[in-house]
Amino acid sequence: MDTQVLKSTISRIEETLNEAFDDAKKSSQGGFIAFLALGDYFDCVDDIESVSNSNLRRSPYVINYVDDLRYDTRRISFLAHYLQSHYKEGGFLHENEAGIDCISTELMIYSHIWESYFFLKALVRLSQLASKGVYLWDVVIPDVGKYDFINEKVILPLTEKGIGLGDLVRKSYSSYLRNSFAHSIYSVNQSNKQIEFFNAKIEVDKKTGKNRESRKYYSISFEEFQLKFFKSAYLSYYLNEVMSYYRDLFLNQIHSIEFIKLPNEQLAGIGVVNEYGENKFQLFNINDIKFSDNLNIDQFELRIDS
Repeated sequence: MDTQVLKSTISRIEETLNEAFDDAKKSSQGGFIAFLALGDYFDCVDDIESVSNSNLRRSPYVINYVDDLRYDTRRISFLAHYLQSHYKEGGFLHENEAGIDCISTELMIYSHIWESYFFLKALVRLSQLASKGVYLWDVVIPDVGKYDFINEKVILPLTEKGIGLGDLVRKSYSSYLRNSFAHSIYSVNQSNKQIEFFNAKIEVDKKTGKNRESRKYYSISFEEFQLKFFKSAYLSYYLNEVMSYYRDLFLNQIHSIEFIKLPNEQLAGIGVVNEYGENKFQLFNINDIKFSDNLNIDQFELRIDS
């Protein structure tokens, strides 16, 4: 990947993600803060190591749910190190022995990106906020059918609203590439500079009634794969960076409670409290207040004394 392509790709990804964050922030302030506060749906509320919920301890809707992030920290750190060492200046190509070996490394990284619970949940929640103004507390990542899941929850809603992140994800994600590494069904053709792989399906033979394996063969050039890999890698890296930036910003600037309607129709407030000299998000219980169809929550604001 030459330096100019690298720089333009980075610039486009940063611009696209920043626009999506702006759309999400404008569409629902409360939902956006829930996103930054790592709001999640968590049945096992007795696990106090994974979640901070304060006044809503008995509710499955929680904030500061760090379990997914805790198990993803090593991947994010390795990803940042790999990009820094291989793509900082551009010019890195898949050639000679070291470059060819990096194809397997990058297929591994690529697969882990699109299997990451933290990344996929954040991507889905950002996409739903930006396109529909809805914060999804309960995001369940399926074990199979990732393409349909990503297409339905991310690509289609963003594309329908003309938000560029949808097109970026569409061009970055390939279930075939992910599966080729996961099942070790790829080969590297150095002469043609292509990665070759196949997709296997079990079908019923109409004549015998027995199951048989059906294969479709695919290939992707080194250049195409490298661009798809880098888009996915930098998208994953920069999404985490922007989330951290806004999280720190809001932790130091919020001086009011934002109201949000939980999926169980209960009203809750999200604000910032200071504990032992450190600001943290907190979810406040609004005693049994229910929404009515004509209630405009945007009119409400509860100030916290400084």
